[in-house]
Amino acid sequence: MNELIVRYYHSDNPSCQVYYRSDLGTQETDKFTFTFSVSKEDRELIQWYLEEYLSYPYGAFQERAKRAENVIHDLGAELFAEVFRNKNDHDQTAIRFYDRAMENPTDCHIIIRADHPAAWSLPWEFLHDPAYGFLTQKTSGFVRSHPGVSVRLSPIRTDTPKINILMIISRPGGEADVPFQSVARPLMEIFRPHRDRIQIDVLRPPTYEQLQKVLVEKPNFYHILHFDGHGVFPHPRSIDNHTFLSEQGSQGQLVFEKAGVGKRFVSGEELGNLLSGKGVPVVMLNACQSGMSHPDALYPSVGGELIKTGALSVVAMAYSVYVHTAAQFMARVYEALINGQTLAHAVTIAREALAVRDKRESPVGLISLQDWVVPVLFQSGNVQLFVPSDAELHLDAGLIEDKQAAAGAEIHLPGQPDYGFIDRDADIWKLEKAFERETIVLLQAMAGVGKTTTAVGFARWWAETGALHGPIFFFSFESYTTLAHVCDRIGEVFRAVIKSQLGTEWHLLDAAHRRKLAVDILRKLPCLMIWDNFEPVAGFPKGSPTIWKKEEQQELKDFLQALSGGATRVIITSRSDEEWLGRCYQKITLRGLNQRDAMELAGKVLDRADIDRQKLKPYDKLLHYLQGNPLAIQVILPELAHSEPDELLVALQTGAAKLSKDDIEQGREHSLTASLEYRMDKLDKLLRSRLGVLGLFQGFVNANMLAFICHDDSAPGLLRGLDSDAWIQMLDLSAEIGLLRKVGHGLYNIHPALPWFFHQILQTTYANDMEWLDQRLVAVCGDLSQSLQQQLKANAETAMRYLRLEEQNFRFAIHLGCRYKMWDALRGCHRISVPSS
Repeated sequence: MNELIVRYYHSDNPSCQVYYRSDLGTQETDKFTFTFSVSKEDRELIQWYLEEYLSYPYGAFQERAKRAENVIHDLGAELFAEVFRNKNDHDQTAIRFYDRAMENPTDCHIIIRADHPAAWSLPWEFLHDPAYGFLTQKTSGFVRSHPGVSVRLSPIRTDTPKINILMIISRPGGEADVPFQSVARPLMEIFRPHRDRIQIDVLRPPTYEQLQKVLVEKPNFYHILHFDGHGVFPHPRSIDNHTFLSEQGSQGQLVFEKAGVGKRFVSGEELGNLLSGKGVPVVMLNACQSGMSHPDALYPSVGGELIKTGALSVVAMAYSVYVHTAAQFMARVYEALINGQTLAHAVTIAREALAVRDKRESPVGLISLQDWVVPVLFQSGNVQLFVPSDAELHLDAGLIEDKQAAAGAEIHLPGQPDYGFIDRDADIWKLEKAFERETIVLLQAMAGVGKTTTAVGFARWWAETGALHGPIFFFSFESYTTLAHVCDRIGEVFRAVIKSQLGTEWHLLDAAHRRKLAVDILRKLPCLMIWDNFEPVAGFPKGSPTIWKKEEQQELKDFLQALSGGATRVIITSRSDEEWLGRCYQKITLRGLNQRDAMELAGKVLDRADIDRQKLKPYDKLLHYLQGNPLAIQVILPELAHSEPDELLVALQTGAAKLSKDDIEQGREHSLTASLEYRMDKLDKLLRSRLGVLGLFQGFVNANMLAFICHDDSAPGLLRGLDSDAWIQMLDLSAEIGLLRKVGHGLYNIHPALPWFFHQILQTTYANDMEWLDQRLVAVCGDLSQSLQQQLKANAETAMRYLRLEEQNFRFAIHLGCRYKMWDALRGCHRISVPSS
């Protein structure tokens, strides 16, 4: 093995030294002046390119991205010249050492040694030789280390039959934090076909105290500790330089969750001391900025500090990393490790794979991104987990695009979603946190949001990450299902165990004995049970007849309460609140996909519809209007084959859109029309007709606004005289069946498809009143805007809250007012500033 060591010395006049080590011994250059630096402008450009460009790759940003790529190349060439062709290296010894080491790049190991943040912050991974290209992709290993640490290149083998990974997913910021499964879910997709060779356990809860407990209970068990969370550094300008180095917490830190709520900051030194003696040879840090330091900061990076305290190898990220980048990089690293490569060479292979497969998902489709520079490897020992084998393992990162395969024992789970399981990270995180405290969770949501898909996706996630030791049970209550049916299915699964312990067959037991056994089994064994579409049991909507008898309802309620506090977790999905069950559950209100997840689903829908996203104009406003409703996205976005995004948005807002591919014959799980018709069938004819007026509103409706519209002698007869109380009663009933979501007294969010869906009702029921309704809406919005102007002076916070809720209605009113030339009414709307949502 040939080693090329670059040693950086920090001072007022920094210097550098190059060492060459082979079987024949070590040679070194004299120290020479090192003047390379990166400007603030270039740092910010590279960071924008690696962390933000994919989110909005339109127009001038594409040219800016090209400039960033050129800067990465130019800085790499400049850094190479500064190290190996430095004019102050008078004998040009460094380049001779380099040429000798690179006679066989696959036998060359490059080590960067530095002990100061000014050096750690330099982009060593950019090093570019005009003859060979980027060195991190060509050599057998490219690592960073500390001058006080001797890097052992001879492989340190564990020779394990299975790689055990302990993953810490720390999200102290809750819903506002980084998506919960951003790295873990793609890895699970990739690892699933190879579960006999790879096991991932998720630390629950993700606290520092729990990590200590697990490592003590399982010493020498885990080969890789994978931290997926945040890395932070104190801002250098806020620290007193004279006391900084002795101040606790002055090092780079990882952010763990605290039990209950809050954060715990853990330095690399503290984590390194905890890992010492626990037999964990590799640490993976998905924490952004865990690999580098700011150039004027006086603290070490987490990766470097872990090496100083005894860790053998640390893979860190120099920048925030995209999901697909992390998935592809980690897949290739793990694949190479399992096939017997050392970690240093595995990282080289993975970096090169990122460079070759450089296409990343974006709103305009796949675009090139040079994010192979993000991973950084710190090392004191070159870990080799497996002995090389002729039977090589291949992990396909492309699997993350496919439908989620079955995971573990699943009892009657439904088929896979048409477009695969979209992350729903915030909701998965909520379920994780809820089950830390409760046994039963109610997922409640309006039409088409994806309650069943979320519940099933969470169940499979738990099965694959060590949370379950029993099967996943799925029961649908759309058809008549009683507790006897539930117990019988449980009994069939555990029939052999029951017979061996009781000496009798399950079907010979009476009903009471079966219920007791089912409860006993579920309380002791960690299973997960899903009760799907539960609302018909008590009658849907409230007050509707039900085929379940009172005693059957009570049996189901008693069964749930008996499971409370046991090992099995239960997810109930429903369109109603199920208050009749009592306080045996924690409720989670499921909303639409967030913008990131909606964009992921939109990309799949548009690709399947053969719509070229590169030629498509920005459609983010249309996605925002659809409120992340998965069914609405799947049905409506294919219309972009015939319409521009802005045109389709206006058509939906006005109710003029005609959705050609929405086939009601497909049933309500696939057809938006069928889904909404199913709910509307629950309402009487008069109420349906009155609700048609909701087609005027855009995403939000206030019962008071409806009352103002109706408080006019010239109002249509169906609406005339209806006050706020009457509307609240009707809107509450609509919320029960999933058309609306109540957000306050008399305040409701509207299903994004309602203006289109009610277009026919508006045209038929109010055929002679449409112009009056449009103009009345403009007038009422004008009056409301004037009222909000006055309220802004007295109570700005409340006024702004209502203003944000009514934003889309004001915009639509302005559109209508211009059509009817209602300039006086529009003055109020134009005077008030509507904030961007």
